[in-house]
Amino acid sequence: MKKLFLSLFVFVSVSSNAQVSAGITAGFSSTDIGNMDLATTKRLSSVNGGLLLDYQFPASGLHLQSGIIYSPMGFGKSDITAVDNTGKNLGNIESHRISYIQVPAYLTYGSLSINFALRGGIGPFIGFKTSDKLIVTGGEHFGNGTALPGNTTALKNIVAGAGLHLSANFYHYQIAFEFQQTFTGLYENKVSSAQKWNTNSFGIKLGYFFRTVHEGF
Repeated sequence: MKKLFLSLFVFVSVSSNAQVSAGITAGFSSTDIGNMDLATTKRLSSVNGGLLLDYQFPASGLHLQSGIIYSPMGFGKSDITAVDNTGKNLGNIESHRISYIQVPAYLTYGSLSINFALRGGIGPFIGFKTSDKLIVTGGEHFGNGTALPGNTTALKNIVAGAGLHLSANFYHYQIAFEFQQTFTGLYENKVSSAQKWNTNSFGIKLGYFFRTVHEGF
């Protein structure tokens, strides 16, 4: 984690011209488990937010947007059974919210106008787990990996995936729509050949950049 923050600091420091912008963001996302056999889940709604970094390549509409974002993942009401560390059946999972600090790296392209610019692009992201809250039917709460879906052994500390980023930019402001898909899954399965617990999410974010790019947003 220390290396991650150091890398982001160096990224800003070495780009000392007006082509780098830093800002803040906050938004809403909806996530769910995809492609799980014999399981029914509902989408989980969460708020997210954090710091933004945007680098515009010189004299072009090409940008690299990154940041450090608090971004939960998981799923809502389900027919998936939860068990504790002893294997005791706790009942069906009402929701499992897993908190991550996420670092995206979206390569986007858009117009050079500073008044209004539409941008779109794709890129990878990586997330580092910080905590989790699992609620079973009846309202009992569990955290820190003390309760998990049956046939899993642990939460993964790191997840990775890819995302689609679309945004509208007005001077200091940004409205972004994002879709993300994980590739690594949220849990460690007891059987390595079992299907991965991958999630998909979509959401909207509002951003504000403290410094604009004079050559274009």
